[in-house]
Parts: sequence; structure tokens; C-alpha cells
Amino acid sequence: MLDRAVSDPGGPPRDVAAPLTWAQMLWIARLFERQDAARDARIARLAAQNERLAAANAELRNVNAQLVAVNEDLASRLARLEHLVTRNSGNSSYPSSKDGQPGTSEPKPKKPRVSGGGRRFRGGQPGAPGSHLRFSEQPDERVDRFPEGRCGCGNDLATALERGQARDLGVVDRYQQVDIPLVTATVTQYDQHALACGCGAVHRAARPAGARPGPVGYGPNLQAWCVSSWWSITCPSVAAWGWWSR
Repeated sequence: MLDRAVSDPGGPPRDVAAPLTWAQMLWIARLFERQDAARDARIARLAAQNERLAAANAELRNVNAQLVAVNEDLASRLARLEHLVTRNSGNSSYPSSKDGQPGTSEPKPKKPRVSGGGRRFRGGQPGAPGSHLRFSEQPDERVDRFPEGRCGCGNDLATALERGQARDLGVVDRYQQVDIPLVTATVTQYDQHALACGCGAVHRAARPAGARPGPVGYGPNLQAWCVSSWWSITCPSVAAWGWWSR
């Protein structure tokens, strides 16, 4: 709003702004108030939005931690399942009869070992002497066994030879059984006597070696047998190795 032109003696005339009225100043003040209110409202909205985003971020962090824990647990289970599935007689104590069954895998074919220019497979080699129970030519006892029961004709086979109603065709099968006799405990009483020498001295016989105080005790053989039995029960593999290495 221009109300007059001011002349400059040294140049062209220029415009001079007229002073603002009270109405104009009031309008400008109200404009600034509305701008400040809008700015404050926007700041409040942004602060509330920031709080909501912070809460959502915290919730996402919590969910992420739970997912990480679940993922680690699933990874551990998967590793265990893969280990169980890949077990077979070649990499575990599973018997070979279970190879290929559900939950197992087939063992990888093993390459034969090369020794001396030829292929050598596991187990017994062709031509190697076998390990078995040797058939004895002089057994300690021979027992003849004959068929028992009745024939289809009604003849009693148990007494048929004695009655002359059957004929012995000889031995058709031989089988030797290696066993130990039944172990039974025997009780031996030792009577210790006293002797009176001609000089008057009295001598008393001593008890056998290993005898305990009291009227009854175990002998050395029975004690050794008890220790051996206890050892074979508590350590069967060691006991078996000691027995077969004799």
C-alpha cells in the first residue's frame, strides 16, 4: 500500500510503504498463531507416531528373538534327525540287518584294501585256516543214541533192538559237545590231633593253610571260584578275553 512518492534530488522518485493499520497487524498475528498451532499439532502427531513406531519396534525385536530361539531349536533337531537317518552298520553299532530300513541309510560301499598287489576284502580270506572247535578223535566219553518213540506200524523203537524187531544201520551222525562237569561243593573235616612227646612236651597239629578262625570256613578253591564268578559278571568282556587267551 503506497500513499505517496518520495522524490530523491539525485535520482528518480521511489515508493515508500505506508504504516500497517491495527486490523492488518491483528490479522498477521492471528495468522502466526494459526501457523504455530498447526506446527504444534503436527509435532504432537509425529511424537505419537514415533511412540507407536518405538512400541512396534520393541515388539518386532521380541518376536525376532523368539524366532531365533525357535530356529536354533529346529536346527538342532534337524541335525539330530540327519544323524539318525544316516546311521547304518558302517558308522554305528547298528546290525547290518537293519540297513535300508526306515530311519537308516545304506552304508557306502567300501573300497577293498590293496595289499601285495592284490585286493584284500574284510573278513576271512580264501585259503586262510578257519577258527572253529576241533573235532576230537579220542573223546572222553561216547554215548550211543537210538531213535525213540513208536514207528508208524506201532513198533516201540526204544526196545525194538532188544526184541529183535529192528536192525542197527550204524552211526549216521556224529556230534561232540564240549562241556564241564557239574561243580559241587565237598565238605572236608580236618581233625587236628595233639601228641605228647616222651619228654612230656605236648604238640598240637595246625589247621590247613588258609583256614579261618571258627569251626567252618571256605577252602581256597571255592574262594577262587567265587572271585572268578563275580569277575565274569561284573566284567564279562575282560573275563571272556582272559578265558580265551589261555
